[in-house]
Amino acid sequence: MNLRDIMSRIFRGISVNFLTILIFFSAYSEGSLVQAQGDTVVWSREADSVYITAARIVSEALKTPFSVTTIGPEFIAKGQQRLSLKESLDYIPGVISMNAENYTQDLRISIRGFGARAAFGIRGIKILVDDVPETTPDGQGQLDNLDLNVVNRIEVLRAPVSGLYGNAAGGVISMRILSDTRGNEIELFSAVGSYGFRNLHFRAAGQKGKWTTGLAATHIRTDGYRMWSGMENNIWNASVSLKPDSIHRLTLLLNYANSPWASDAGGLTLDESNANRRAANPQNQRFAAGERVRQSKIALRWLTQNHRLSSEVNMWYIYRDFENALPFRNGGIVTLKRKFPGFNAMTHYTSSPSCIPYSFTLGVDAEFQQDERLRFDNLEGIRGRIEVFRQEEIFNNQGVFLAGKFSPFSALEAGFSVRKDMIYIKAIPFDKPEQKIHYRAWNPAFNLNYRIGKGLYAYANYTTGFESPALTELSNNPEGGTGLNGALQPQTTKSAETGIKWKRNTRLEASLCGYRIWVQNEILPYELPAFPQRLFYRNAGNTLRNGIEANVNYALSTHFRIFASYTLSDFRYKRYPAGARDFAGNRPPGQPLHHLFADLRYEQQSGAYFILNFRYQSALFAEDANTVEIADFTVLNVKAGKEWQFSGFRIEPCIGIQNVLNSLYFSNIRINAAAGRYYEPAQERNIFVSLKFQITDQYEASAQNLF
Repeated sequence: MNLRDIMSRIFRGISVNFLTILIFFSAYSEGSLVQAQGDTVVWSREADSVYITAARIVSEALKTPFSVTTIGPEFIAKGQQRLSLKESLDYIPGVISMNAENYTQDLRISIRGFGARAAFGIRGIKILVDDVPETTPDGQGQLDNLDLNVVNRIEVLRAPVSGLYGNAAGGVISMRILSDTRGNEIELFSAVGSYGFRNLHFRAAGQKGKWTTGLAATHIRTDGYRMWSGMENNIWNASVSLKPDSIHRLTLLLNYANSPWASDAGGLTLDESNANRRAANPQNQRFAAGERVRQSKIALRWLTQNHRLSSEVNMWYIYRDFENALPFRNGGIVTLKRKFPGFNAMTHYTSSPSCIPYSFTLGVDAEFQQDERLRFDNLEGIRGRIEVFRQEEIFNNQGVFLAGKFSPFSALEAGFSVRKDMIYIKAIPFDKPEQKIHYRAWNPAFNLNYRIGKGLYAYANYTTGFESPALTELSNNPEGGTGLNGALQPQTTKSAETGIKWKRNTRLEASLCGYRIWVQNEILPYELPAFPQRLFYRNAGNTLRNGIEANVNYALSTHFRIFASYTLSDFRYKRYPAGARDFAGNRPPGQPLHHLFADLRYEQQSGAYFILNFRYQSALFAEDANTVEIADFTVLNVKAGKEWQFSGFRIEPCIGIQNVLNSLYFSNIRINAAAGRYYEPAQERNIFVSLKFQITDQYEASAQNLF
C-alpha cells in the first residue's frame, strides 16, 4: 500500500460536514477579529497563572477540573543529566516510571495504573510533542526520538480521557520543544558521568521579523551499569515558523533519531542478582539481545486565533525502521517498518462577555498505522536468511469529539465531552487468509469546578476510557504462527475523581485529590517457558483502583523552596480467573502502594544552587499470584551548580551524585516473567558533571515552575 492510498483512507474517513463547519469557523475568525491574542498563553515567569492545553480547552490550571501538573525548565533541565524523562516525571504524583536503565525496552510509564503492563515502550497513555501525537493509534508510544535538551514544558493530565483523545488515553503527557522559541540564542551543553555516560548537545534559535527558526542536535551514549546494557542515540530537531500577522501561525517541525545499537541485559533471578548485580542474562548475551531504530517525522501546524474564536490543524507523517533481537532462536529477530500518517483539526469558540460565559471545542482525529512485521531465526546474534513470519498489520482510528463548558454563575463551571471512535484492524499474514477486527466506542465525560474562595478551588469529574489491544499484543499469538489473538479484547474504564487546588500568591501551591477507577477486561502480560522474555497478553477480568494524590510547592524563604508529592495506589483485582486459580483480591503487579518524592532546593541571587532529591517507593509484587514481593527502597540524589551571567552569555557548571545512599534496588521488574527472571538491578552510587554555555539576547529572572 503506497502513501497515496494511505492518505486517501484517512481523508475518506473525515466527515465532510465537519470540515465545512471548520472552514466556516476559520473564515469567521479572520473576519471578526476584535483583539489579537497571538499564541496560546502558556506559563511564563512573569505570569501569575499557568494555562493548561492538554485538556483540549485552554484554561487556567486552578480552573481545570482534572489533576494536571505542569513542569518548566527549572525542573526539566536544571541539575539534570537530561538522559531520561523519568528525571522529570518523578515530581508528579500518580505517575510511576520504571525501566529507565534498559534502553532497548525504553521507559515504562504508568499513570494511575494505565501503562503498567508495557514490556517495552509506553502503552495506554497519549504522548504529544507540540500537539503532534507520538502515540500511534493502537496505543503504543516510544521516547527514543525525544531529546530532553530541547523540552521546555511538560503537562501531565492524570485521568482516563477517551472522551477527548479516544483510544488508549489513560492519561496525557504533552510536551513543548523548539516551537516555543523566543528571541535569539545558542546553547552548548555537555555532560559526562559514570558507566561511560555522555550527552553532547547543540541548539540554535533565531527570530527575525515574521520568522522563527530552531535547530538542535544531540549525541547520547552510555556503556550501562550492567554488562550488555549500553546504547547510543543521535537526535536532530528543527522547526521553522511563520507568523504573517497577529492571527495566524504556520509551523514546520522536523525530527530524526538514529539509535544504531542498544543492548538488553535481560532479567535475572534473585540469586543471580545477589551474586552479581551487574551481570547480564547469559541468554541475552548469547543471542545478542538488543535493538536498532531509526525514526523520522515531519509535521505541519496551522493556528488561527483571536480572543473568541480559534482553530488548529495538524498534519504529520512518521516513519519507523526497527530491528529487535530477542534471546531465543525460533523467530528471535523481529524487524518492523511502520508508517504513521495522521491529521487532526479543532475549532474553539468562546462566548461574548455580555452573556453567560461558555465555550466549546469541536474536533476530529484521523490516524492510520501500517506495520510490516517480519521474524527471522536468531542464530546467536546473526539474522537467519529465511523469513519464518511475515505479516502486514493495519490499525485505522477515526474520531470526532465535542467538548464544552459553561458558567451558570461566577463561582461555578460545568463541563462535558463526548467522543465517537471507529477503529479498523486488519492482519494480512503470508500463510493464511486476512483477519479483520472492528471496534466502535462512545466515551462521555462530565466535570465541575467550584471556586470556594480566593485561590481555592474544588473540582469533580467522571470520565470513561476505551483501550484496544496494541498490534504488538495482538500479533503475539500464544497459539503460535501468524494472525491475531482473537481472544484478546479491549479494556474499558469508568473513573470518578474529586479534589481541591490551592494557590496563595507565588509562595504556596498545593493540591489533593482522590479517585476510584473501575477497569473491565484489563489487559496484562505473561510469559511462556518456551519463549523466555517474549510476552503474551490476556484479559485479567475486572480491577478496582482507589487512589489519593497530593503535592505541595512552598517557598520556605527567599532562597529555600520545597516541592513534595505523595501517591497512594490501592489497586485490586475484583475478578481474575486464570485456569484453576482465581487472583481476585490480589494486587496487580508492578504497582507500589506508596510513592513519595521530595525536592529541596537552595538558590542564591548570585546563581549558585543546591538541589536535594528524595524518593521512596514501597514494596510491590512481581506477578499476579502475589507470591514474589519486591522490597521497598529509598534513593537520595544531590546536585550543586552555579550560573554566571555576563553581558550576552551565561555559563552553568553542575555536579550531581545519584543514589548517594548506595541503595540496592531494582530499576525494573519484569511482570509475570518466566523462570523467576523478574529482576533488573538499578545503578549503585554514580556521578555526573555538566557544563552549559549559552549566548542569548533575552534573560528572565529565575523562578520556579510547577502546577
